[in-house]
Amino acid sequence: MPILSKLNGVTNQAEAAETKLKNAVVWFTWRWAGLATLSIGATFAVWWLLAQALLWWHKGEVDQLLDQRTALVRELAQLKQQASVYEAQAGRATLSKCANRLCIRIDKQEPAFGDEGDYRIIRGY
Repeated sequence: MPILSKLNGVTNQAEAAETKLKNAVVWFTWRWAGLATLSIGATFAVWWLLAQALLWWHKGEVDQLLDQRTALVRELAQLKQQASVYEAQAGRATLSKCANRLCIRIDKQEPAFGDEGDYRIIRGY
């Protein structure tokens, strides 16, 4: 029976070694999963901080562009209002291109105006 007792001892040692190996694998897996999670989190944190720094760095430029946009929107509203006034006043005027320049049909029956006589009445008004 000494062989059986030796075999029993070897079996117990093998089971203990197996348990230690399983525990080591579990510990190793959790350690690397934690490190991977920490690395990914740190990478995202660095990218987020970099994006915030870039936004802060260009804040003045962004604010300036927003101010320009506001001014342009205001100017566009004024131009649209002016265009509607011009359309109401000169909506019947006949505009054309004369030698690649804008020209308008005038009423030759009406007198000339201005210091140099270079203003005329639009035909139809």
